[in-house]
Amino acid sequence: MSYQDKPIDCRDCGGQFIFTAGEQSFFDEKGFINAPTRCPLRRKQLKGYTTNEVVAGACCPYDTSGRGRYPHVTPLPNRGSNRSSTERPYKLRTTPALENIPDDFVEATIVRIDHTGRFVFVNVPSLNQDAYVHASLLVMLPSAPYEQQRVFVRISNSDRGLRATAIKPYES
Repeated sequence: MSYQDKPIDCRDCGGQFIFTAGEQSFFDEKGFINAPTRCPLRRKQLKGYTTNEVVAGACCPYDTSGRGRYPHVTPLPNRGSNRSSTERPYKLRTTPALENIPDDFVEATIVRIDHTGRFVFVNVPSLNQDAYVHASLLVMLPSAPYEQQRVFVRISNSDRGLRATAIKPYES
């Protein structure tokens, strides 16, 4: 496929930047379907990279139209490598932990498989709840998991809900 440089309006500074043929090729390689809507410098800022060259109201260095001015710039919180180790990227559980969770394996059915293969969710009918199963546990199964597959799981409470601590194949 042949790519050509094309101008795009930046939704932050109001100017135009060039979406180069090389960038278009890279976007295609990575499977990105949408063209960027912000100029390269603004994209870097929103990802948490520091850029000392931009002052609010200054001309955008990527603007080709002459009308682009930068708004007040603040990076999004918790982006990049500056996140402290005590911050959680998710909310803590708001529902109370379940009591009387069995210590042994309970019957469950796989109801959702993550398309990247990092986790599955199982439904535990005896508790009327779903539980999270990390991919590291799935190696305990003799074959790849599939939806509606019956399994046995050992579960516990976590700060995000029920999670499996062990899994084994269903034996009827």
